[in-house]
Amino acid sequence: MRNFYKAVSLFLIIILSVTSCSFFIKDDDLIITSNTSEDKGGYPVFFGNYEIESEPSTIASLSPAITEILFELGFGDRIILKSDFCDFPEAAESIKSVGSPINPDFDLIIEQKPDVLLSFASISEKDLNILYKNGIVPVILNAPQDMESLKSIYTILGVILCGNNEKALESTDFFEKSFEQLYTDEVKIGKFAYITTSYRLAGKSTIEDDFLSNIGENIIQSEGYTDDLTALADKQVDILLVSNEYTIDDIKKIPELSKLECVEKNRVIFLDNQRFERPTSRLMQILEKLKY
Repeated sequence: MRNFYKAVSLFLIIILSVTSCSFFIKDDDLIITSNTSEDKGGYPVFFGNYEIESEPSTIASLSPAITEILFELGFGDRIILKSDFCDFPEAAESIKSVGSPINPDFDLIIEQKPDVLLSFASISEKDLNILYKNGIVPVILNAPQDMESLKSIYTILGVILCGNNEKALESTDFFEKSFEQLYTDEVKIGKFAYITTSYRLAGKSTIEDDFLSNIGENIIQSEGYTDDLTALADKQVDILLVSNEYTIDDIKKIPELSKLECVEKNRVIFLDNQRFERPTSRLMQILEKLKY
């Protein structure tokens, strides 16, 4: 089992070790710096070349996972714009949509003028600069690829929305409490393989592997995703985990899968793949399902 809490990430070490009024967070290409005074409430915060001068009161959230996390952390009432795919929680349904996160309605965004725009989807540098010139700070985050980078999303959102102060760490605390049970010995599923969308197998360096490997052993050792189902041949698979877009009949129609002993003995569990596509604390619903 992986012990997630032994692998303390760089950004958290830096935050917790700083007692002055400034800190620096680095996560791959993402850089947030803050050089503040107490009387400014922990601002300004700098995201790359863009400056967040004060606590944002209005938000455009274009990624479903970000929108859900904002509601989890108590910032949902600040969201005034979303994308078409932001459909959870129910309160998000009434928020005005700007269309696709990949090609949003920039005219509407500029008209509504949220303080910050948050997204995982890439936006051209030209459009980013136009937003910033119109008083909207664009924050494009790296979509989480593992549990550590998901944790960093919670922390970074706390910093952006609360500033450089102890309140920002409440977002990190929320994450740790939400996933605490994942790192216990209560659930063991043995050797597994996970079939995600398009009949791809989730291997190393995927969020599926990083989450599920806390409770079992992934027999797929290759990096990333593979559509080579022959990778399962001659392997002991105690349990086959499958995206719930498929049925057991679908699985039994695939020669490479129908021959597996776990399929013959109905040791197949279907999981809500959207939990991995839009990772939030609701990932723990998967753990609850695997208990039974």
